[in-house]
Amino acid sequence: MIQRQQIWLPDTATFDEAAVTVDEYVRAYLDDPDNWWWTTNLSTEPREMVLLRVLAIIERAGVAVHEKALIQVGLVHWKTSCRTGG
Repeated sequence: MIQRQQIWLPDTATFDEAAVTVDEYVRAYLDDPDNWWWTTNLSTEPREMVLLRVLAIIERAGVAVHEKALIQVGLVHWKTSCRTGG
């Protein structure tokens, strides 16, 4: 069976890189959010794709281990604000 690539995965071919799988993308983002920041940037990427990417990242991330990546996508601040009411 041929596995179809998720349409929301970043287009790494524009950088002469091989296509990534969901697991490869999420692992790469969590390991180096500074290198992958553009994939969650609403100024340059379509909103629907960013949302799906962020949800995939959040689903697989551990807050203690991946705090920087989660801060970058705004989750840690949002969770903290909800707890403190601010």
